[in-house]
Amino acid sequence: INPESLNVSELALDENGRLNRSEIHALLGAFNALELESFEELNNFTDLSFVYEKVVETEFVEKLFESDWLHLSISRLFTNESLLNALASLASRYAEAYTNVEYEFVASDLDFTQDAYGLFEMNAELEELLIKPAAIKDLLSAGLRIDWLNVDFGDLNGILDLLQEEGADGIRNIEYMLETDAIVAILDKVLNLETDPIGIRSYYTLVLNEFLPQLGINALAELEVTEELITFRDVVDENGILDVAHIVAILDAFALVDLNQGFTADTVFDFLNVDENNNGVEDYEDIFASNIVLSLLTNILNEEAVLDFADTFLTNFIGRIILLEDLDFEVAPIIDVLGQIVDENGNFDYMDVRRVFTTLEHLGVESFGDFGNIGLDALYVLVETDEDGTDGLRFVAETKIVRHMLDAVLKQENLIPWGLEFASDRIAGIDLTSIDFTFDGYDDVDGVLSADHLYEFLLAGAAIDI
Repeated sequence: INPESLNVSELALDENGRLNRSEIHALLGAFNALELESFEELNNFTDLSFVYEKVVETEFVEKLFESDWLHLSISRLFTNESLLNALASLASRYAEAYTNVEYEFVASDLDFTQDAYGLFEMNAELEELLIKPAAIKDLLSAGLRIDWLNVDFGDLNGILDLLQEEGADGIRNIEYMLETDAIVAILDKVLNLETDPIGIRSYYTLVLNEFLPQLGINALAELEVTEELITFRDVVDENGILDVAHIVAILDAFALVDLNQGFTADTVFDFLNVDENNNGVEDYEDIFASNIVLSLLTNILNEEAVLDFADTFLTNFIGRIILLEDLDFEVAPIIDVLGQIVDENGNFDYMDVRRVFTTLEHLGVESFGDFGNIGLDALYVLVETDEDGTDGLRFVAETKIVRHMLDAVLKQENLIPWGLEFASDRIAGIDLTSIDFTFDGYDDVDGVLSADHLYEFLLAGAAIDI
């Protein structure tokens, strides 16, 4: 910081070049606005809840910024090129130290004077941008909303509970904090990977590729992802600024999980048919309420490196199954299916997957351990159920992920010949290998096994069960 930047502005001087009395009045007015009953109350400023009360319920900040000298000095801190360059250099060093990835932040990355952020306004007399006092007050209020000095940062669930709590104003802490323009601006810089205002997406990609091999999973050692993996969609508002509702939705989703116990294979079942947060929406839907989550999930299912990894993993897994050792099975078409199940916005269609869980519920499956209880009469059970005015088999046939998966499996070039040979070897006196059969004639206009034909196949299976 240049010493000259701390010089008293002409705005704060009278006609004789001396400090204007209004400056003294502003500072005294700010002190009086604190409404302290005694000097002993100054000791209470170590209590963040006390400070929060004074910032929110008094005019301390407003009175303080009546000082032209103070207002201009603080504003110039945010536009001081030397200071911003120094902070950017410091950020670069810390980033490399913590991630082992070299990256150079520049002064413009720390520039928050853009109109879209709404933090500054032009002073016509000075022809200079001045920070809005309300922006400072809001930032202080947001930062002091929670007594961080008494928070156990090792208790993730406890922190989430604090963010979810409502204040005396009836607003949840997280929503109150994310209504602050300054916090929105910071989050836009570091998390807006749709418009990517400071080009940080490339840095995050490098960090991911540095971090993945360190997980200790051999198969991930050579996995290298691209920027497409973390390119978000539909996460900004009409001004191109990150819509913090997607951040709130992520925190709300995490609040539904006991992070101290972690995730298990059955965690997803815990979100079905429950509304733990009483927001009128099933918890399963809450998990996908953020377009950040949906973008990441959709991108993962279409990331070439991830698909190659999954292909290798499943191919090796199938190769260890003795029963299938003679089957030349292509895993790639099946893996690709997950990336094809999208909604009208091009995101992974999680509600189509929800239909699978609905079907499992009809079969009495409420955990992965229940799959062994599915009997040979499963198709008959489903044909006798009703879901949204249709029987369970029609419901299954119209579930995209089921149709697409079956299509990918049944159209394996070697599957039917292998199956016929497998059956012939086990049925004495019968040779089925000469049968020429294909599923290509049962496609819909998109070249996928049609819902009507699948329904007919399922009905035939149910009839056999009967």
